[in-house]
Amino acid sequence: MPQVEIPNARSEDYQMPRLMIAQALSPEIQKSKPEFIKGLSPGDIFNTISRENFGPTVNVIPLHFLPGPNVWKEGDEVKGYSPNGVTGCDFAPTCAGCPNKLWGSATEGGVLCQEYRTYLVAVTNKKHQPGMMAQVSMKKLGLQISKRWLTLIRSRAHPMAHGVYSLVATEIQGAKGTYYQWGVNNVGVAPQASHIMLTEMFEKLKQEDFVALPAPTDDEL
Repeated sequence: MPQVEIPNARSEDYQMPRLMIAQALSPEIQKSKPEFIKGLSPGDIFNTISRENFGPTVNVIPLHFLPGPNVWKEGDEVKGYSPNGVTGCDFAPTCAGCPNKLWGSATEGGVLCQEYRTYLVAVTNKKHQPGMMAQVSMKKLGLQISKRWLTLIRSRAHPMAHGVYSLVATEIQGAKGTYYQWGVNNVGVAPQASHIMLTEMFEKLKQEDFVALPAPTDDEL
């Protein structure tokens, strides 16, 4: 989808859209919250900017993968942030060398370092024509889904932006109740014209520093 040029606007003046799965406590399904989206139910996938409700599945074309970020939190406050899961934060020069690398578990002080896998994708229509770009982040059990997705991408004899995949909301019964996790399936191949357009758009985003994606939110699984 072509982008509208806005004079004097910088990358920091925009907000990267995210694809998220609505959970039972998500503000987007609570009428008293400003984020409320009418008709959205737990298990529905939605766009945080356009506020479009895709239901339990949406087709996307992946454009870029980042092995991160890693976010170190104390309670609700972010204390450390590595944008790529490689370069460290104030606690250590690299994530691999961090002595407190306890992904998904809290230390005695209530500190949590959460590891993410992040994708930049273009949402597609039924004809596999791309629309708005968005960020998809996976953590915890989603890291295994990310590994499967990357393996599917690598198994194709085409560049990443040629493939169309279906992201689905999968219901999980956990110790604290029902929640929804990402799933991914092969769908098909994007038209050549779409691949060329997306490649050009991605190169432009790299020039504008949009590829350095922001930290995910707590609702993202």
